Amino acid sequence: MIGKVISILTFPGVILHEYAHKLACEYYGVPVYDVRYFSFKLNRDGWVVHAPPRDFNSAFFISLAPFVVNNLAAVFCLGGGALVGTFIGAILIYIGFSSAMHSFPSFEDLNSTLKYKHELSLINKIFVYPILGLFYIAKALSYAWFDLFYAIGIMVIISHLNWIAILYLEVSLIALVAYFMSNR
Repeated sequence: MIGKVISILTFPGVILHEYAHKLACEYYGVPVYDVRYFSFKLNRDGWVVHAPPRDFNSAFFISLAPFVVNNLAAVFCLGGGALVGTFIGAILIYIGFSSAMHSFPSFEDLNSTLKYKHELSLINKIFVYPILGLFYIAKALSYAWFDLFYAIGIMVIISHLNWIAILYLEVSLIALVAYFMSNR
C-alpha cells in the first residue's frame, strides 16, 4: 500500500517510465497494443502491452529504455531546477527526483529480455549478463527503498555541480540524443 502512495506522489516518473517503453517500441518498429501511463490499481503503476520484439537488441533496449530516458530527464530537470531556483525550479526538481526514482526496469521487463538469451554469443553474454544482474539487484533492493536512495544520490550529485558543469552535461546529453535519433 505504501508503494502505491509513493507512486502517486511521484507520478511524473511513472508516466515517463511507461512513455520510455513506448518510445523504444516505436523506435524498433514493435507494435504497441495498449498503454496505460498511470494506473491506480494496487499491483501495477502503468504498462505498455506490445508485440514480442524481433530480437535480443530490441528486447534489451525496450526493457532498459526507462533507465536511459528517466535518468536523462532527471539530469535535465534537476540541473535546470538547480540553475533556475524559484517555484519553477522546485517543480523541475520534483519532476527530476520522481524520474530518477522510477528509472529502473521492472522484473517483468528484465525477464522479457532473457527470453532472447539464446541469440547471444559467449562474448556478448559476458558483457550483458552482469548489466542485467545489476538491474535485477537494484530492482530487488527497491523493496528496501533503493530507488529512493538512488534518486537522492542523483539529486545530491547534480546539486554539487556548478552551473558550467550542469550546462556542459545538458548540452552533451542533447548532442548524444540527437546523434542516436539521426542514426536511426
